[in-house]
Amino acid sequence: KYGRALIIDADKDDKMVDELLDFKEKLDRFLHECFHDNEKFSNTLKDSFEHFMNQRVNKPAELI
Repeated sequence: KYGRALIIDADKDDKMVDELLDFKEKLDRFLHECFHDNEKFSNTLKDSFEHFMNQRVNKPAELI
């Protein structure tokens, strides 16, 4: 829900990229520390991240 909220809220477009990078860093740290980079968890996390990133087609890419 948090990731989707970052993408959907057009009022926060100016902060979106920084917040997405921070969120991704937290998720990667969580994956490493709690799940020891387990491949299944890693794939699920990647798929989930991609899913919410595609909620606003092209907008995150435009902001980069």
